[in-house]
Amino acid sequence: MKKIFCFILLVGAVSSPFGSAAQTLPPFELQIPEETETVEVQLSDPAPRYTFGKMRFALDVGGSVRLGKTAEGTMSGLTSEETTEFFEKMRYGFTYGASLTGFFNTRFGLGAKFSGNNYSAKGHGYATNVNTFYIAPEFVIRLPIGSHRNAWIFSASMGYVHFIQKMNYGEFKAPTISKGGLKAVVEASIDFRIAKNVFFGPKVAITAGVVSMEIDGENIDESLNAIEIGGGFRF
Repeated sequence: MKKIFCFILLVGAVSSPFGSAAQTLPPFELQIPEETETVEVQLSDPAPRYTFGKMRFALDVGGSVRLGKTAEGTMSGLTSEETTEFFEKMRYGFTYGASLTGFFNTRFGLGAKFSGNNYSAKGHGYATNVNTFYIAPEFVIRLPIGSHRNAWIFSASMGYVHFIQKMNYGEFKAPTISKGGLKAVVEASIDFRIAKNVFFGPKVAITAGVVSMEIDGENIDESLNAIEIGGGFRF
């Protein structure tokens, strides 16, 4: 009797709504998390380290201001004030030049320098034109900046300078003065790289020199001391 009763309960449980619902439950699925992908961060390349050539060729132009005392005394037909005014104009001119340097390494080199200067003035019937031409051996120090993209350039030279002066007074032409002397130049500049082997930059130079001459029986030392400011291209 007990076995019959248990059988009836089992059949009822299977056929009941609760039992049917229990049989239709979706199967349990075990969710295994996927592995985390490793993301690589690509860092930017470091700034390139530039190099400098064994040779440097520079071309420069600029302005020049002569230092020192102006001429004393008077010029024919001029007062002392007019003479001083005339020679004050002779202080200001322009300069141009070129240099070629061969470097032993990145920093030190030897080369040759050429430069010219022109000073002129007109007034009160006078016209004066002065040209100087300078050539000398040159010692150069090059100091690269940062990643060697740019560089400071310092140089010193001493050599021969030739002085030529022409003066007219109305229709009268004074004899041309042509004399040689000694001159020294100290220069500082910076080379900004604008292409692989092309640079551009400013320069400042201080010059010191003297040319001794005789005019109307009087010995005169013509000062060539000046400050030059300019710039140009370097290759």
